[in-house]
Parts: sequence; C-alpha cells; structure tokens
Amino acid sequence: MPQIEGLTIEDFLKQAKKKANVPKLVPDERDWSHLDKKWVCDVMYSVDTQTVNDMISIAVKARKHRIEMS
Repeated sequence: MPQIEGLTIEDFLKQAKKKANVPKLVPDERDWSHLDKKWVCDVMYSVDTQTVNDMISIAVKARKHRIEMS
C-alpha cells in the first residue's frame, strides 16, 4: 500500500467499522495503534475493493486540487 497524503490508517479503520462483515476481522479499537497499515488495507481491499479504490481516488483528487491551488 503506497503512502497517500490525506489518507490514514484511521480512515480505513473507520470505514471498516461501517461494513457488516469487516468488524469481526479487525481488532478492538483499543488495539488500533498497534495495527500494521498494510494488513488493514489488505483486509479492507479483500472484503470491499470498491470502497478502498474510492477512498484512494478521493484522496488523490484532493491532493491534486491542493497542489493546483497553491
């Protein structure tokens, strides 16, 4: 998973909580600070590919917009 400005592990975890089949795969929120970003992204991508692609697309567009406006 490449580093994408404006897209954090917390964004992926918040999205994971919204999906019916993902929360059982993700540890309790108390343990989130110890999670590997690649693992979370792999789980999310495996379960909900379209949402991950949408999140990445939105983050890339937002970054492009910020750069163009500077």
